[in-house]
Amino acid sequence: DIIRILVTAYADTEAAMQAINKGQVYRFITKPWNKNELQIAIENAFEAYHLKQQNQQLIENLSKKNFELEDLSFRLMVEVSERRKVEEELFIYKNHLEQLVAKRTEEIENINKELSRYKEELEELVRERSTQLMESEQRLRTISDNLPGGAIFRGYTKPDNTDYLVYASANISAITGISREDILSSVGIFFNQVYPDDIPRLIAARKKAIEQSKILDEEIRFFRKVDDIRWLHLRILYKNAEDGHIWWDGYVIDVTDRKKAESAAKSLENIINQIHSGISAHTGEKLIESVAMKLFEALQPDQLFIGQPVAGRQAIRTTIFIEHKNIRKNITIPTKDTPCSLVLKKNTAIFPSGVRDQFSGLDTLTDSKAEAYVGIPLVNSSGNCIGLIAAIYFHPLEEEQRVAQILEIFSVRITAELERIQFEEAIKLYSDVAENMQVALNIFQLQGKTLSLIKANPAAAKIINTPLETMVGKKFEEIYPQLRGYQVEEVLSRVVRTGKAHANEEFKYFTNDGKVFFYSFKAFPLPNNCVGVLFEDITRKKLAEQAIKENEERYKALFEKSPNGIHLISTSGTMAGKIISVNPMVTKMLGYSAKEIIGKPIEHFMVDLHPEFRMQTMEKLMAGRTVIFETTFIRKDGTHFPVEITQSTLSLGNEIYILGIDRDITELKNAQKQLQENVHFLTTLLETIPLPVVYKDKNRRFLGCNTEFEQLIGRKREELMGKTVFDIYPYEYAQRYDEADRLLLENGITQKFEEQILDAQGNIRDIILTKAAFTDINNEIAGFILILFDITERKNYEIRMLETIITTEEKERERFAGNLHDEVGPLLSSLKMYLSLLSESEDKKKKDYILGQVQNLIKEAIQTVREISNDLSPHILNNYGCIAAINSYISLKSDFINIHFQHNIENKRFGSHLETIIYRITKELINNTLKHAEAKNVELKIMENGNMLSYYYHDDGKGFEMKDTFENKSGSIGLLNIVSRVKTINGKYQIKTAPSKGFTFELEIPLKI
Repeated sequence: DIIRILVTAYADTEAAMQAINKGQVYRFITKPWNKNELQIAIENAFEAYHLKQQNQQLIENLSKKNFELEDLSFRLMVEVSERRKVEEELFIYKNHLEQLVAKRTEEIENINKELSRYKEELEELVRERSTQLMESEQRLRTISDNLPGGAIFRGYTKPDNTDYLVYASANISAITGISREDILSSVGIFFNQVYPDDIPRLIAARKKAIEQSKILDEEIRFFRKVDDIRWLHLRILYKNAEDGHIWWDGYVIDVTDRKKAESAAKSLENIINQIHSGISAHTGEKLIESVAMKLFEALQPDQLFIGQPVAGRQAIRTTIFIEHKNIRKNITIPTKDTPCSLVLKKNTAIFPSGVRDQFSGLDTLTDSKAEAYVGIPLVNSSGNCIGLIAAIYFHPLEEEQRVAQILEIFSVRITAELERIQFEEAIKLYSDVAENMQVALNIFQLQGKTLSLIKANPAAAKIINTPLETMVGKKFEEIYPQLRGYQVEEVLSRVVRTGKAHANEEFKYFTNDGKVFFYSFKAFPLPNNCVGVLFEDITRKKLAEQAIKENEERYKALFEKSPNGIHLISTSGTMAGKIISVNPMVTKMLGYSAKEIIGKPIEHFMVDLHPEFRMQTMEKLMAGRTVIFETTFIRKDGTHFPVEITQSTLSLGNEIYILGIDRDITELKNAQKQLQENVHFLTTLLETIPLPVVYKDKNRRFLGCNTEFEQLIGRKREELMGKTVFDIYPYEYAQRYDEADRLLLENGITQKFEEQILDAQGNIRDIILTKAAFTDINNEIAGFILILFDITERKNYEIRMLETIITTEEKERERFAGNLHDEVGPLLSSLKMYLSLLSESEDKKKKDYILGQVQNLIKEAIQTVREISNDLSPHILNNYGCIAAINSYISLKSDFINIHFQHNIENKRFGSHLETIIYRITKELINNTLKHAEAKNVELKIMENGNMLSYYYHDDGKGFEMKDTFENKSGSIGLLNIVSRVKTINGKYQIKTAPSKGFTFELEIPLKI
């Protein structure tokens, strides 16, 4: 009853196959395992084995019961025989006693006393034997009356062949249908109900048993009722008595159920043999097709198919589909709402009727004709369902269990063939792997005492740098002469003889060019006196081991000289939970010696470590996780300092330890405090900035913003967190914004450009957008920040300024044209008229007069043109500077208003462009005052202060409302013209005015050094 389970990472295929053939292995699986698959396969193996054992146990129990019945019957017959023997002995002894009394009458008196004593003993013996006999009969009666499924009887036959039954157990009525009283009164009633065809056989067997003193052992048919034929097993022992009687003892057992089972088994065996005999000698798909066709002929379903799951078990594709003996292949059958879905879960599905009412998915396949369904899963040696075999009937099925048994029997053959096909493909794959693997594979055959190479892979040829074809057929020592000192040949010969693998031998191999390599070899037995040898290059491993040794030295130095404290805690024994080792940095941090620290728990040096937290930490550590937490250490002098402890488990041999790294984070905590203060400062600064600011991560999702941005777009920052521009803005805007963000993240170059954005009211705002990326601690881009500067008012102002410039230019052109027309035009017309008269007149006096008039007109025209030219670009400004030009202009206006002009510039020049701007501003301001202000006095100051030129203009006029004037385009052209001129010289201006408050214009102009 021992179940042997072989679980191995590497096994010899031939040895495993031999074990399978000997019945020693239940499953042999050649595939990679994981834990769950292995557990499921083992559980399936146990379940299958236990089912088999239970079935075998039932058969053994039945056989045991039969044997017990036979043994009981035999013992009963022995007891009856012994009782008979005692009776015969008493009878013989009685006769002997009578003869002895007759012969020794004369001695009766002499031995009377002795005879009386002997008689008493004999009577006592008879009483004891009688009591024993009665007890034995009672036991026999009790056993026979309670014999399950059988009855015991006793009778005799007279010399005239008349049979009499003297005893029958209580079960005789249940077995024969004849009452106990009737059968005891006439045993012929029993024989009258024996099946007629079996009577001659029973009589012959009885005769033979009596003649040869053998036990009658026959199975006969018996009419318990008219329509109820039962099978009875008769077993009778006959014994001839001296009086001519034949005594017989026996038992009868109802074996009808066994006979039916045997009949069904025989019928099933015949069907199986019939199918087996008809299976072709082909393999693969031909064999599966042959099995399916024979099953179809034997079981006579309307449809039979074998399929394998596809599309995540949502459908099956048939290997073969038979209907009306027509074979089709590769039909896809959906498993939804069909019993096939149950079968693919490794369940046997048996529906003797009404299957279409339960599974509507069969309607398409069977035209709604399906009535019965039997499906068996195809479970491979790994315990996985790789397909199913199913039979569909268009009528109710009565022998559904027999159909299921036959399908289950041949499902094993079909599964094995499918696995064999997969195995052959795997063998081919393994052969390809062997050819391409980097480990050298050699196969040697032992012939006498010589090992000869019969096959090798390319990696083997590479070791000795010899062509593969020249290696085959050579002896081991010829191929590897360098290995003679390692006795490898003796090891390989021993592997062949013993059949036991050999592994993990290491040796040095010297190449022809003097290089040294380290190899390990593994040898395993193969059929036909062959041995497989794997040579693996472990040179790197050896070098790695050397490196590990060096690393150990370095790690030791690291432990001793680490800038962080390192402690080791035991988890078992008397030191469980206590420190067993510390490095010098721990002693330095705590102020204790190593001897004072070792043997104490780490909590001894901590401030208020909560027990529940410590328990949680231990659970995480035991689960293999690394734990990092902060706590406070107490120095020997009582001072406290913060530390960060990193703990993880460490396996050394069979012991598990807790390795802790203690880092003094006093400076880090101070830095964090400073960082928090900086963050608070930056947050406050961000909120204080009067510009909208927003920042995003590298995935272009919003991280946060300031209040100005919330007010601009009308959304709270909580609504923006984690969203993209596509969640906030219309697509045409979002696409443009996102493309610019993507370019910034790609090249990291700060961007500054004009853009448009929708505000909270849906209005378009013009902005200058400044974007810059920020990096993380690894100097990689982590996101970017955006600053928005609203220039909508400025843009509107610039538009109005441009309109003002254009209007001013048009007015200047009109004025210039009017001056030419009104001033120069009449003079030129008069000049033309005089010249015409001059050409027509011959009178000298008249000509002289005309010439005089022409000269006066030319002078006047020249003067008029000079005045117009001076008004456009005063020659004083060009020749003497802006101060002289302003004084000249003031003198022209002195009759209209009192102007007080102060300056500290004298004759200094500032460049024609700056001087022209100052002159034009002054002229425009004086003209505006004269036109609109109704002022009496004007104060003008132009002062040079270092690198700055200060300009101050004030009139005491009626003033105006600044906002109304700028909104009224027609009334603000002069001021807009002044502002546009100021911008060309990078000046900063300020206008102060209000109704009845006069007008003030202040200007600061930077001077170039």
